[in-house]
Amino acid sequence: MELQNQCYDDLNRLTAEITAAKKRIAQIDEELDEKIPIRDNKIDERNDLNEFKDLLNERVNQMIANKNIRDA
Repeated sequence: MELQNQCYDDLNRLTAEITAAKKRIAQIDEELDEKIPIRDNKIDERNDLNEFKDLLNERVNQMIANKNIRDA
């Protein structure tokens, strides 16, 4: 009987732990649902800024080349 009670106690404890873990997983899933789009937007912004930087660098190089031609 004592062993059976121990098993029931263990089962109840494990059931509570499983319930707590499922609740935490749900919370983490909610956080991810909020944060993933923010991350994706930040990545898009960074890519846009890198493209703009590349365009600016290209323009600066063109201006330097034009200056060198003028100076020559």
